[in-house]
Amino acid sequence: MTPIATPHLDYDRLRPVRIWLYVLAAFVLVMVLVGGATRLTESGLSITSWKPISGIIPPLTDADWAAEFEAYRQIPQYREHFAGWMGVEEFKLIFWWEWLHRFLGRMLGFAFAIPFAIFLVQRRLPRSLIGPLAGLFVLGGFQGVLGWWMVSSGLSELTSVSQYRLAAHLAAACVLLIALVWVARSLEPPIEGAKPAKAWTIAVWSLMGLLFVQIVAGAFVAGLNAGAVHNTWPLMEGRVVPEGLWAVQP
Repeated sequence: MTPIATPHLDYDRLRPVRIWLYVLAAFVLVMVLVGGATRLTESGLSITSWKPISGIIPPLTDADWAAEFEAYRQIPQYREHFAGWMGVEEFKLIFWWEWLHRFLGRMLGFAFAIPFAIFLVQRRLPRSLIGPLAGLFVLGGFQGVLGWWMVSSGLSELTSVSQYRLAAHLAAACVLLIALVWVARSLEPPIEGAKPAKAWTIAVWSLMGLLFVQIVAGAFVAGLNAGAVHNTWPLMEGRVVPEGLWAVQP
């Protein structure tokens, strides 16, 4: 599914821009995978403060590690799940996953801003493209804000992050991935030949919508630890729609 390209664009000159956007899209996909590993290892709350700039430097001394661990010991997740056995060395295992996730987010910002500035200096970007690219940068920065908003929900009362904020964070990552690919595809040379039938276009968009809903639903399943509610497959206790679906109790 290729967006309608503008025939007046210099597609050869825009080739580095296309490659750059595809690399950024792959970068976002890697971040989603690392975020999933962070979720599975229950590492997301291991860094209890948001330092967009200085946070790029991890703890370097024993005193630094002790301070980070002490901050983690103050939140409910540690007190409820890890107080009986976790020490500094065990804490480091979960800390590095969350630090890596945030580090990749910062690197994604650099991977966008530096080439963007270079392309501007080279006057490689048409004016019509500057606005959409700036919007992509804002959307990427918004991901960082959403990430901290999500983490902050698990620092005072909950032992994990809010499932609503988790779903919002993942949904925004999907939107960013789609937007990057969409803009990159719009810079491809036009494809000669007949346009796809309207029914085919509707089918493709419907499939994309269903896939997006499924991904967001997966975030809710992860956030609520709902995956093991029914331990049969493909049906749930022999039914497509299980009994008690709308039950409030227990």
